[in-house]
Amino acid sequence: MRSLGDLFVEEGHWQQNPLRWISGPKLSNTRKIPKTYKRSDLKKIFDESFNVHYSYFRALYPAIISVFYSTGIRKGELLSLNLKDWDRDKSTLKIIGAKSNKERVVVVPEVGWRCIENYLKSRTNLLQQLGINNDALFLNRRGARVNGTQILVQFKRIAKRVNVDKCTIHMFRHSCATGLIEEGVPLFQVQQTLGHSNAVTTMRYLSISDPERKKAMRKHPINNILQKLKEKEDEL
Repeated sequence: MRSLGDLFVEEGHWQQNPLRWISGPKLSNTRKIPKTYKRSDLKKIFDESFNVHYSYFRALYPAIISVFYSTGIRKGELLSLNLKDWDRDKSTLKIIGAKSNKERVVVVPEVGWRCIENYLKSRTNLLQQLGINNDALFLNRRGARVNGTQILVQFKRIAKRVNVDKCTIHMFRHSCATGLIEEGVPLFQVQQTLGHSNAVTTMRYLSISDPERKKAMRKHPINNILQKLKEKEDEL
């Protein structure tokens, strides 16, 4: 509400903000700032996932990595996904929260949708070759549900080949949150996508990426000072 009042003042609807007295939620200073990937490193990891040795993995791991990054899903939530949770027509995944046990539906971007659909063709061929059925969405090459150790080992190999250090699967979740905020997605929508039960948890990511804060800093008086200095240099 306070931010909305500031917006009305900025756009000239109000002369001053009567809601400035409202205090925001207190954030714990003891919590660590979430670690995220550089976008260049994300691209390298994603591109390299298409170059793994085993042909089935060249469909499986791009799909898994794209789902991790595009939806911010937790590892345990991804492992429990079933085929029925993927809605091809709506491009959505139904996710059961690992902590809250609540259901949320997340829209998968086009790149993720294409990776999933490409993987599903390989999945169908694999099950036909093995002569078995399995309801799990993501399967290993033996036709069983993938497990966390398998994903972590293969992911570490992919990251190592492109020289990306200090990487974890959970960093995809952090990168998803900060990426959405950087693009101006409302905090409530980010909260719904990640499945946070408390908005305070989502607000941690504002310490990393806050479009409004960056917008405010562009109005900092030092910008005018630097501009005047630059103009003087140009005159000389």
